[in-house]
Amino acid sequence: MKKFIGSLTMAASMPAVVIINFASPESTDAYLDAGTGSMIIYAIIGAAAGVLLAVKMFWSKICSFLGSIFSKGGSRERLDD
Repeated sequence: MKKFIGSLTMAASMPAVVIINFASPESTDAYLDAGTGSMIIYAIIGAAAGVLLAVKMFWSKICSFLGSIFSKGGSRERLDD
């Protein structure tokens, strides 16, 4: 469980690291060829596929969790008393 939490924390901090790297004002003389662009696109597609797979695997748990949140209170009370 500790290993999962550590990897989750590291994965959650990765977008911040990427944003900071792209937002840095330093000028670099780097060459990005077409292969680099396609690698970035494939990484984005892979991340989206991973998210969709995780949602598919945990869909019943997500639905039961949301159902328990929204079904509390039984019947809805009328506001126009």
